[in-house]
Amino acid sequence: MAWIFDGLIFIVGYTVARLALPRLSFGKIYVELLTSPRKKFNALGYRYDDSGRVEISETIAGFIGFLLFLAAFFVVCLLIRSAA
Repeated sequence: MAWIFDGLIFIVGYTVARLALPRLSFGKIYVELLTSPRKKFNALGYRYDDSGRVEISETIAGFIGFLLFLAAFFVVCLLIRSAA
């Protein structure tokens, strides 16, 4: 049962990161594809590609995306609460 919860957190976080990070960084940061062959990343989970952009590994992107999702969720909850 715990693997379902972990998988859900990863899928939500990865999806949010794939959508939000390129837009927030004006295209300078992107997330590796799930189907891409394994590449070497540094200890923090990112690397620079040939064009100088930052590529983030899927695992770290899932974590960052989930944090972004939680922040957006709490902001929406506070806005709803203040409007009521």
